[in-house]
Amino acid sequence: NNKQRIQDAQIKTTERLASFSPQYRGPGKQEVFPAFADANRVLLATHSRLMWYRYDTNQLTVLHEGQGVYYGIFPGEELDLMGAPTTVWVVSRPHNWRPTTANEWLLKLDINTGEELDRVKIDSHFTHDVVRSKGRVYIANTGKGEIIEMSFPDMTPVRSMELFTLKQHINTLAPTPT
Repeated sequence: NNKQRIQDAQIKTTERLASFSPQYRGPGKQEVFPAFADANRVLLATHSRLMWYRYDTNQLTVLHEGQGVYYGIFPGEELDLMGAPTTVWVVSRPHNWRPTTANEWLLKLDINTGEELDRVKIDSHFTHDVVRSKGRVYIANTGKGEIIEMSFPDMTPVRSMELFTLKQHINTLAPTPT
C-alpha cells in the first residue's frame, strides 16, 4: 500500500534526523559551531563586526556591528527543532584607539537576525576571549590578568582567578571537556 510506504519513509527520515548529534572537533569547543545544515559557514568576530562567512560561496553577511570590538563566541541554550543553537553570545568591548566608554558586555544575539536579546555587563578590561563549558562561562580579562568564571545561563559571577599579567597578554581560552 502506497500510503503505508510513504508513512514508513517519513518515520525513517525522522529517526535519522533525530540521531544526529552536532559536534565540533576542537579542544573545549564541543558546544559551538558549525552545526547541521550551517556547516558551510563560520561565524567571525572582528574589530568592528560579527559576521557569517559562507566558504562555499565566499559570501560575508553582517550579523551585528557598531558595538566596538567583538571577541569570543559561544552558543546560547536555545535550540531549534534539529538541536542547533538559535542564539549566540559574544563579547563587545571598546576599540583600543580613543574609546568612548570603558564598559564591556556579553551580548546575546539571535543567530539569524542579529537582534540583541540580552546584554550583561562584565567587570573586565581588554577582554580577548569568552568560552562556555557546560554550566560555566570563562572570560579572558587580559587587562586585569585574570580569568572570570560566571554561571550559565544566569550569567552571575562565580569567581575571579588572577593568573597572568597584561604583559603576558592571554588571547585564547580552551577548556577541556572533562
